[in-house]
Amino acid sequence: MGAGRDGRGIGVALLAALPGLPPQANVRVSNTGRAMAGRGGRANSGASGKAPQGRIQVDWTGEAEASKSGEANSGVELD
Repeated sequence: MGAGRDGRGIGVALLAALPGLPPQANVRVSNTGRAMAGRGGRANSGASGKAPQGRIQVDWTGEAEASKSGEANSGVELD
């Protein structure tokens, strides 16, 4: 679990609203690794943040796991 198509997780994730991106930037998140969070933490192996005006593509994300009131996201979660 948590690996890309070739079975290896790269472990790279991007936020959908990276500081410094133009307002209409396109964002792609792909082949991310596993993300884990403990008590009250946040695990994100996909994309989250403020929605850009451009296109967002998220595929082949790794497993996201949270425990003890934590939050997990392995897809797209926009404000």
